[in-house]
Amino acid sequence: MLAGLSRIARQNDHLRQKDLPSLATYLTRLGADTPVIDKTGLTGYFGLDLDMSKIMEEAAQSGGGSPTNTSLFEATVNAIQDELGLRLVSTKAPVEILVIDHVEKPPEN
Repeated sequence: MLAGLSRIARQNDHLRQKDLPSLATYLTRLGADTPVIDKTGLTGYFGLDLDMSKIMEEAAQSGGGSPTNTSLFEATVNAIQDELGLRLVSTKAPVEILVIDHVEKPPEN
C-alpha cells in the first residue's frame, strides 16, 4: 500500500468543517504534482464530508491495484464534484516555487 494512504483516509475527519482554501491545500498535498488554488471567493466553513472508502476504492480500481498518488488525487476530485458539487478546472496561474540550485557540504568543525 502507498505510504500515507491510511493517513489520508483518516483525514476525512480533518475535512469535515473546513474552508475552501484548506480544501485546496489538502488536494495539493495529495502529491499528484498538481497545485490547487481556491478561486471561488467563498468564505466561511463548510461540511466537507467525503466518503473516503469510496475514494480509496475508486483510486485502487483506476490505479490497477494499489492506489497511486495520481489515482488518489483523481478519485478525490471526482468525489468533490459528485458529492459536493464543486468542479476543479485546469488553468494556468502563477505559483511560487523554491528552487535549490546549489548545495555544498558544510565544513567540519
